[in-house]
Amino acid sequence: MKFFKIVILTGLALFVLGVFAGCQGEAGSAQKLLADGKYEEVIQKYPGTQFARRAEALVAEKLLAEGKADEVLEKYPHSRAAYLAVQEKAKNLYDQKQYRAVFEQFPNSPLATDAQRILADELYNQGLFDSLLAAYPESDRGKEVKEARAEELLNNAKKLSGAKKIEVLEEIARSYNQTKVYKEAARMLSDARSKSK
Repeated sequence: MKFFKIVILTGLALFVLGVFAGCQGEAGSAQKLLADGKYEEVIQKYPGTQFARRAEALVAEKLLAEGKADEVLEKYPHSRAAYLAVQEKAKNLYDQKQYRAVFEQFPNSPLATDAQRILADELYNQGLFDSLLAAYPESDRGKEVKEARAEELLNNAKKLSGAKKIEVLEEIARSYNQTKVYKEAARMLSDARSKSK
């Protein structure tokens, strides 16, 4: 019985050593291929491993350096190089003053905020306030226009009485509830309603 235990334990130990040696061999082989720049071979031989992921990242970086941003985005969309490719494409559009394309195609790019600001400023400077509010209501210029309109409505409401006053105050409550004058308009609306009863 003791003999069988020794044989089994020895066999188990040899098996574990063999597996360990095989893993070391795979890691060493993959590392050598990576060092030699044979990224495609690593990807094919060791799919789904950390070595393959590293090789994919290196291929993506190489493609990006070669100016192949579209290929990086297509083949390696989750790589760091893909993030950099998106930023590069956004910057190219921004430099060409294609602000709408930056904002629409790359809304998460840091340049999208600048592009939106420029587009909102253009509409504001042209006096196209309705278009500004429709396209960029949360831009600084959009908020500025909302504040001005809400304040104008509130000043008009102060001159009115009865149903007309309530109607204007309800418009402020409905359309301009994020403005500075909203609280005053809500208070005035409550007073006007209680007086009309």
